[in-house]
Amino acid sequence: MDAVQKIIQQEIQVIRKSLDEEDLKTIFIVSDRIMADLLFVDKKDFMAIAWIIKDWAGSLYTLNKKKDKSKFQFALDHIKIGVDSIHKLLNIEPLNASSFIEIYLETQDELIEAFMNNSEKGVYTRQTEFTKQGTLAMLNVLYQNKDSLLNKNNESIQGIGLELTRLSRTYGGKEANLVALILRSLYDYQQNIMYEIKSRDNLSQETIAACTTQMNEYVDLIHGLMREINNNNMNDLYACSISLLGALGVDERMYYYKYMTDPFINTEPIKEKVELPDDTKKKINDLIAKSIDDEIK
Repeated sequence: MDAVQKIIQQEIQVIRKSLDEEDLKTIFIVSDRIMADLLFVDKKDFMAIAWIIKDWAGSLYTLNKKKDKSKFQFALDHIKIGVDSIHKLLNIEPLNASSFIEIYLETQDELIEAFMNNSEKGVYTRQTEFTKQGTLAMLNVLYQNKDSLLNKNNESIQGIGLELTRLSRTYGGKEANLVALILRSLYDYQQNIMYEIKSRDNLSQETIAACTTQMNEYVDLIHGLMREINNNNMNDLYACSISLLGALGVDERMYYYKYMTDPFINTEPIKEKVELPDDTKKKINDLIAKSIDDEIK
């Protein structure tokens, strides 16, 4: 077994034990350790593991706050299976990193039931084509607003990610789940850039422009996922996602080492609800309606 895979496998063992103990804080900490381990050896294609584990820990955090022990336990059991699958996968050489995405999406599909309330169960049906169109529409909204993402108090990245999460938890859909994961990772990156802007006095217009360019480069790459989604090319979609998550993982760690502080220190891992502005909601509704009309034609 590759030495790096062995090290990550040990980190996964710690996460698995932490799940047994329902110790979510340790899971978040070990996820950051995984990012650091992979940065040291330039193994970016495995960064998806850390983002996936963070995401699952965030889901458990949300369910734990709702005080519904049965739903929390249901999700915990399925996430344990997902973590065990990642651990087992790390025994394989050579290893295709896209397999991590497949495990994540299979687990996310199982978790739908945990996030539905009693009035929703048995009502909503799988509408994966609808969530696909919704994902494309939201990617356009992100792209159209990319130049404002570093404005003060701009929460649109998180808001769009939560909208995609709502779609996938209601109707299913791999594309929505995967893009939501990437946007949650991009949100971390955005907060790091915002921290840098706030921590430096008298920033020049050139520096602000450089920060905007950094963010726009990621938005352009994420928007480019539309091509693979439109073509139903899941292999390339997974490969592009692995590359994006890898780059975001490296940048997240490098920002941490630059300032040795966490911009989320006063922020809960998951915000339950973010209200989008009315004009953004209208854009989303118009784009989804147009996407569905085009699909019908």
